[in-house]
Amino acid sequence: MTGPGTPTFDQLRLFLTVVETGSFAAAGRKLNRAVSVVSYGIGNLEAQLGVTLFEREGTRRPKLTAAGEA
Repeated sequence: MTGPGTPTFDQLRLFLTVVETGSFAAAGRKLNRAVSVVSYGIGNLEAQLGVTLFEREGTRRPKLTAAGEA
């Protein structure tokens, strides 16, 4: 079985911008991208790494999971 691969610069930039701004929408505005593009990119990164980076249930603001903080 192979590892998850190396995240792309764009995936890391999306992740860090969501963390920095506190929301997918704010990250989209900062990066001049649609919210759906940010969400899709984060979803792909989570699938690639096999972990959930943000807790999205029951909150308007995504919160980092333990894996996301690591």
